[in-house]
Amino acid sequence: MNRADKKNCISKYLKTHGLGQKNSCSRDELTSALSIDDRPLRRLISEMRKEGYPIGSDPHGIGYFWWESDAEALATINVFKGYARDIEETIRVLEESRRLMFAVPRIKRRVHREIDGQERLEGVA
Repeated sequence: MNRADKKNCISKYLKTHGLGQKNSCSRDELTSALSIDDRPLRRLISEMRKEGYPIGSDPHGIGYFWWESDAEALATINVFKGYARDIEETIRVLEESRRLMFAVPRIKRRVHREIDGQERLEGVA
């Protein structure tokens, strides 16, 4: 079965058995029913979301579902916005740590010519 077929199976299964958050399908249920291993299932669902499939996930980790309401759509979107904020904060802190650990201090240099024609650097700040 190719990726498109697997996505089609996931879509049909969720529309039939996982319509709305109240009918969330666990990963175990999906992997068993669709004969797809857990990791590939999660990757496929991630791809499907990026393609616009309306797949939500229960905030309590119960499972996946096909949106049935605007409230479910907004809840899913808000979860991903929270992930994005968390990732942005992590990036900001790691960049600051990198800067503190490895950045070369900025040096101001003034060039002075000595009488013998040699240049000398001064003004290290």
